[in-house]
Amino acid sequence: MEKKDFEEKIGKAFSVSFEGDIVKLTLEKVEPLKRVKGAEHVKNLRQDPFSLVFVGPEDIYLPDNTYTMSAEGWEDKQIFISALKQENDAGLFYDALFT
Repeated sequence: MEKKDFEEKIGKAFSVSFEGDIVKLTLEKVEPLKRVKGAEHVKNLRQDPFSLVFVGPEDIYLPDNTYTMSAEGWEDKQIFISALKQENDAGLFYDALFT
């Protein structure tokens, strides 16, 4: 999965299965990340790391975990998300890092 694969999905809903329910998360933004200095010798680091920020309903908390996510035209991808913050009336925010 690459940054460009997600950029076209900004504003789109992703479905996540959680405890028998389907939770909808909206992809809020895709942000570039700085490469980790001194880690050039580490295998499998991305040339262009990025993060995803999702927003979900404020009444359902998804614990940090890997979830199967799907969106229109994009099925069953395993993505690790972690809770980022909660904003009044805006919902719960989650991020996923791709380094």
